[in-house]
This record gives sequence, C-alpha cells and structure tokens, in this order.
Amino acid sequence: MQEITLQAMAPLPVSAHGTALGMKGARETTFMACHTFDIHDLAASHITKFDPIISKKASAPGDGTIVHHIDLFMCDNRAEGIFKREGARCDSFPDGGRRLGSKHGSKEMEDVACREFVYAYDRGAGAIEFPDKYGVRVGVGTPWHYVVMQRHLLIDPEMKGDFMEDSGVKMTLTTHLREQNLGIAGILDYALHIPGGKSHYDYTFTCPPSTVEKVFAPDNDSGGIRPVALHLHMHDRGRKMVFEVIRDGKVVTTIGRDDNYGGYGPSENYHVLGAKPAAGIQFSSDAKTVKGSFADSQLIKKGDSLRVTCTYDTANPMKLAPTSYGIDWHDEMCGPLMYYAPHDPNKRRKNAYGCEGSFGNEAINLK
Repeated sequence: MQEITLQAMAPLPVSAHGTALGMKGARETTFMACHTFDIHDLAASHITKFDPIISKKASAPGDGTIVHHIDLFMCDNRAEGIFKREGARCDSFPDGGRRLGSKHGSKEMEDVACREFVYAYDRGAGAIEFPDKYGVRVGVGTPWHYVVMQRHLLIDPEMKGDFMEDSGVKMTLTTHLREQNLGIAGILDYALHIPGGKSHYDYTFTCPPSTVEKVFAPDNDSGGIRPVALHLHMHDRGRKMVFEVIRDGKVVTTIGRDDNYGGYGPSENYHVLGAKPAAGIQFSSDAKTVKGSFADSQLIKKGDSLRVTCTYDTANPMKLAPTSYGIDWHDEMCGPLMYYAPHDPNKRRKNAYGCEGSFGNEAINLK
C-alpha cells in the first residue's frame, strides 16, 4: 500500500476582489484551477481510497472553505505540459473536451487526452473507500501517464482578506491488484429550472435507453452494470433525491435515495453499496449508511433508462427568484454520480457523458 497526495505546490492567495495570481478577474466569484501530476512510472495499482484535504480558514464565511468541488481526470501521454504544477485556470474539461457547466462541447470525449474522470469531491464530503474487490486502475498496463486535479473555487463576496487555498486529494493505492476495475458515470440535467417560493418542488428527468446503453459501452458488452458506490449531488436548496433504473416502464432498481438531503455537508458523501443481494438500497434517515445491494436482475442492462427525481425548497424569503442549473452562487444541480463495475480503462467510452444533457422536467406533466 502507498499514499499519494495531489496538492498545489504552494497555497493560492484568493481574495473576494483580487485576481488570484492572475487566474480570475476582480469581480468574478467563481473560477477553476488545474494542476498536472506525472504518474507515467507508477507501478500497476488500484486506487482503493480517495480522501479530500480541504483548506479552511476561521474568518471565511459559511463553513470556512472556498473550494466548491475537486475533480480528478486521468490523461494519456498527449497531456504532457497541459498545466503547470503551480496551476493554471481551466473552466472546462482539462483539454477542452467540454466546458463545465455547459451543455456545449468542442470535442468527442473519446478523442481527448484527459478522458477518464475518476473522482469528484463536493463541499462537505468525506473520504470514499472501496470494497475489497474493487479499485480504480492506474499505472503500468493503463493509458494513464498524468492525472489532472481541477479545483473549483467559489468565493464569497463577504470574505475578508486573502484565503490561502491549497486543497487537494490523498489517494491510497495497492499493487496487489483487485478483482474488478471501477468506472464512473453520472446523470445531469442542464435544463434544470426551479421556480421560487415553493416549499416542495419536484424535478424529474430520464436518460433514455438508447443513451444509457451508449454511456456504458463497451463495459456493458458482457452483461449488466453493477453500481458499487453512489454520490447524490444537489446544492443547499435540495431536500430529497431518488435515483432509479426503469425497465419496460417499471422501476426495477432504486439505486439510491436520500429523503432527508441536507445540502452541503455529509449529504455529499459517497455511499458504498452493500455486498448482499437484496431488493435494492435505501439511505438511512441520517443519510450516512446504505443497506443492501442488487440481485443480477436489478443491474443496469441494455434497454434500461435512468430516472432521477430531485425535490427542492425555495420558500425561504431570500430565495424567491427562480433557480437554474449552474456552478455559481444561487445555482442548483440534480445529479447522481456512481462508481460501477465492470470497467476496462483501456477501452474508450466515446459517450461516457451522454446522460448529461438538457432533458426537462417530466414532473410538470404528472401533476
């Protein structure tokens, strides 16, 4: 076993109305910084745990942090020199595959160097450690020569003074290769729009069967896709999320649900699914544990669709304006992120992000 820490070479001084060493404009409240790490000589390994290391400052508003999320991308040899270790601004996938926070992209993900998304931290989450037979494959025997860490920094205009930001991620690895490799897949609706003044507003969207099949290709050629760990992501207006597999018009699997979503904090944790087959899983009332797993008939199969329902509360007097999808202050999201098996990192998933699009709210037509 070994540990590798991905972190900026030096803390980045960030202020509410400064430039952050030229990475942002004085009036901007959100920007992203990327750092490249060379792992070309890493031994054949599985990552077994991701543990966020988050900078905090008592004088900062809210929870004392300014990092909204951290993403890790695995990159092939074409990514050499893409970003300095000191960091550089990058408000898109690391090599321009798609702009984050937008439905528009410049390249097919199959053709970009940093095409393998392997980890996301969202504000307040803890570590994720995988079950014994699973891991994220890196090192010799994979295409990955570099890893890019992207930090999304969200600055509160009321922040006083400089915030020395050097959040990162500690990875635990083993050279005793595990039985199965993990891939990662998400579902997200860029068309998200929530009216203000609602104490209970449901937003439902579905990624259709033809797209779901492409998202998991070619990993699904040998059969069903098994969810292994799940992260349900909304912002502070979210109150509930349900993530389901639909087959022939019926729910065959509830991958996960959180009926007491609490916004940023423990609700952003990954939840490792249990090893024993059961009728599905459901988060406990405190959103910290998961019970059960899936029978083979409940795995995601070709012909299935994925459905998400998010419930929001916008009745607070400060939140009467409509809310739309976005990554800045006062924006919202509705997006599960899931580790799954089987996965082959040497086979390219051309449509890995196909379930991230503009779907629209089906719940409107159900009322």
